[in-house]
Amino acid sequence: METIGEEILRMILLKLPTRDVARSSYVSRLWFILLRDPSFRKLHGKAAHIVSGSDGGTAAETSCSSRRPEMTILVST
Repeated sequence: METIGEEILRMILLKLPTRDVARSSYVSRLWFILLRDPSFRKLHGKAAHIVSGSDGGTAAETSCSSRRPEMTILVST
């Protein structure tokens, strides 16, 4: 059974790009175990990921589950 903190961490990590998730596995033993879990990897492969925009002020949300990802521009303030 996961704690609330682990569940929230999982939800946050599911939004990260694959490269950042791979780097995050070195943060702590808990993160390593969570990120190496086959069920997390399967969910991450189907999840929408947030990636930084080129101008630093926007972010794009992409879905990796389709061939043509839909993009939504999110303006951060």
